[in-house]
Amino acid sequence: MAKKSANGEGTIRKRSDGLWEARYTINYKTKSIYGKTQEEAIRKRTKILSEIESGMYADDKGVTVGKWLNTWLHEYKKGNVKQSTFQVYEMFVRCHLIPALGKIKLRSLTVDHVQLLVNEKSKEGLSRRTVQYMKTTLHNALNQAMLNGIISRNVAQAVKFSNKKAKERRILSTQEQKAVIKALEGESMGFLVLFDMFTGLRCGELLGLRWCDVDFSKNAITIRQTVQRVYGEDGKTHITYNTPKTKSSSRTIPLLLEIALKLRAHRVKQARARELAGNAWENNDLVFCSELGKPHDATNVLRFLRKLADRTGIPRFTTHTLRHVFATRSLELGIPLKVVSDMLGHSSIRLTADIYSHVSLEHIESEFLYLQGFKDCIRLQKFLDML
Repeated sequence: MAKKSANGEGTIRKRSDGLWEARYTINYKTKSIYGKTQEEAIRKRTKILSEIESGMYADDKGVTVGKWLNTWLHEYKKGNVKQSTFQVYEMFVRCHLIPALGKIKLRSLTVDHVQLLVNEKSKEGLSRRTVQYMKTTLHNALNQAMLNGIISRNVAQAVKFSNKKAKERRILSTQEQKAVIKALEGESMGFLVLFDMFTGLRCGELLGLRWCDVDFSKNAITIRQTVQRVYGEDGKTHITYNTPKTKSSSRTIPLLLEIALKLRAHRVKQARARELAGNAWENNDLVFCSELGKPHDATNVLRFLRKLADRTGIPRFTTHTLRHVFATRSLELGIPLKVVSDMLGHSSIRLTADIYSHVSLEHIESEFLYLQGFKDCIRLQKFLDML
């Protein structure tokens, strides 16, 4: 039930979606402000009434989507999220949302406007995941506008995605995997790629792995740090160290004995490189680094993988392909889905199931041949029993 305000500004009520709505009047028109709690809604309304009284109130009626998106980026997100996350938001706003919706009045934005954008971006060839991220960025910005009382509804919430089957993720066949492993011998980044193939790390996690995160007594590694290249205030890119992507991304992953032994040999090799570098060595405690101890750039790793693919004659792939290889092979070997999900650092087992809802056709065919052969043996045994 709506409650009358003590000083007559308007009513306070809790909406069906859980938000608190506080009403106020300006120029004989009733308006609303929203908050997650009753106290927050009252506080926001008190601020507006104070601005009205002092003549500082600015009506948001004419604010465009573009103006609000920039306000949301720089006033609500910058400094409150990781720099890399901010840059993803900024890219979606600058490249997709403002060009398509920027001139529309924020209060005039409709579900149809956003649905048309989603449909057009899908037709342009953007991946389903990219379009979803774009829509999520807009959804978050509109949520803040709703909490600020500028709009009363988040139109992005009603947008639908087509049931078009997502593009199947590329993995390496066992033959391709063997060819890649053979081609890695003697390469400076060879063990880096091999290690990723048998741990399924994200690229930033792989490049940020430190020796202090390695437990040789248990043959395991713990993910505590990532490395990323982001734009700084000077407009230039810089390599930065960050915490893992999510809480579930901080995890411990067991190592195969052979990989653990190769990791020990890699540490000995790196120790020699450190001695040769002398004072030029940059001590970052990184497992995978340059000859001077500096972190590898993800772009250089990708360039190496492209050359590797071209040399072996297989389609080009990325470190994320190696992550898919690790997950798929693990599931094919019968490792429980929950265990694979934990090793990948997924936020839920459902996410893992959605991504890896299949195993390779090659594996299915080999299993079929094995079962068929088993049945043939049973038939043969029955025939022999008749003699």
